[in-house]
Amino acid sequence: MRLHEAVVDRWPGVRISRVSHTGGHRFAPTGISFPDGRYWGYLDVDRCDTIIERGAPVATVSASLRGTCGAESGFAQAAERAVFAEMGWDWDRRRRRINIETRGDTATVVVESTDPDGRQLTRHTAEIEVSRLVPVLTCGAPGGLPHTKEQREYAVMSLRRED
Repeated sequence: MRLHEAVVDRWPGVRISRVSHTGGHRFAPTGISFPDGRYWGYLDVDRCDTIIERGAPVATVSASLRGTCGAESGFAQAAERAVFAEMGWDWDRRRRRINIETRGDTATVVVESTDPDGRQLTRHTAEIEVSRLVPVLTCGAPGGLPHTKEQREYAVMSLRRED
């Protein structure tokens, strides 16, 4: 509520809506930006300014990026976030394809993208691993207990770019 009140009229022409649940309580306050479909966590006014105005490098807010609706799995989410941080705000103008080869708790993720004209191909290869399992609170239960499920967290072990 406090963040919504602080930003609701902050950017002329930007529609801000308050919703009751986007998941990920441990990331609160959270938000979703459109039309890119990115899920953000740990938001404050300064991070919102950067996301809306794109006035600072993506790397300054990439730690708050939970993922994008365009990436199917946690491995893909982690790889896409790393590539987005490297490529910058223009990343959303590029067409992209993500291929994942999983091996248990690790994966090799290849992210291919082209510029809007389809001329410039860029390929990133990321090595991703599950870094830990985090207990998730049970919605509606007193104190969120007991924890009935776990959520995987992913780490990018390496990222290599090929042009």
